[in-house]
Amino acid sequence: MIRETYKGRQLKATKGKSYGKSRIVVNGTECGEWLGTQADVIEWAKRTIDDVDARPFEGRWAECWYAPGTYELNEIGHVAAPGGVCSCDLCKTEPWNSCQNITAGGVCVCDHCMKPHLADSVEQETGAAPEITWTDVTDRRMRPYADANRWEVTAHGKTYLVERTMHFAHHVWHDGEWLGMYATRDEVEAAITALAPTEGAVEEVTKTEEASDADVIKAFETKADEIAKANNWTIARAETVMLRYLRDTSPAEAATVAEALLQRTHQAA
Repeated sequence: MIRETYKGRQLKATKGKSYGKSRIVVNGTECGEWLGTQADVIEWAKRTIDDVDARPFEGRWAECWYAPGTYELNEIGHVAAPGGVCSCDLCKTEPWNSCQNITAGGVCVCDHCMKPHLADSVEQETGAAPEITWTDVTDRRMRPYADANRWEVTAHGKTYLVERTMHFAHHVWHDGEWLGMYATRDEVEAAITALAPTEGAVEEVTKTEEASDADVIKAFETKADEIAKANNWTIARAETVMLRYLRDTSPAEAATVAEALLQRTHQAA
């Protein structure tokens, strides 16, 4: 066996199962058997890495061929530069590859391009994950040594009833309403976590509910003015870009703002 590190990639070559072949592992990923000695496949891997580094991020090579920390994966698993896009023909045509899909006022409105301008309006506090406790409430009056099959599960002040049937399906209820059936306790906890928002999320919802339409519109206009000044745009262009972005990220807020802008247009006329 041969182990080497080459340009940040971990390489390992071992004897193959077939006569005259050797196996190669790159960054922990099996890359198959190849004809030649272990030294031969190591040299082949090095030449491949040199070729990878000489090309743009084009979706041709799997992530194992890149040095850790030098790339990120897009929606279909193609390698892209951090904050960049894959340049393969498939990714160029995909709508989520929006840095190449200018959509509003001549300006890209993808998350990557808009976050520097709207970071404070789209960031949400995630808070700590809710602590989940399982309390055994199994009825053992007639079978004192029976396995647990009924629990009260508590997460962030809410209590759910979980009952496991003879087929090991976990049924979940809350306030008498059946919420679903799950195969394992982990799946039950994942479902309850989704139903029980974190403290940060609860605070965020409360703030949103307390905010009036006037507050939403005022914040929108203030942010539009900041973006216009930062990019030397007109106010109209900044509002167009922001509204398009809000329609994708917060439809309810976008509807409120759009109605206000329409009323302002009518008043100006």
